[in-house]
Amino acid sequence: MQGSKKLLYAHYIQNFQILLIYQEEAVRVADFNNMLQEDLGDFDDLKIEKNFKNFSIDKAFSTIEWNNGYDISPETLYEMSKLVKISLTG
Repeated sequence: MQGSKKLLYAHYIQNFQILLIYQEEAVRVADFNNMLQEDLGDFDDLKIEKNFKNFSIDKAFSTIEWNNGYDISPETLYEMSKLVKISLTG
């Protein structure tokens, strides 16, 4: 990955997965299931789906932030996610 990534949109899908859309028009899905198996200390409340789903994008830094203060950079999200191909033809 080269340069910084600008995250434009993030939407919770299901099962601790988030759809990500980057300025570069890349559509990706980040799966947090493995990360949530670890001890997150003060952020263990993210293992509860209703808490995990409650995030926003900090437009200034292009990070995803949760109410408990946990955040993830757009570069880390990009690296941990997989590219998704979307077809608009039906």
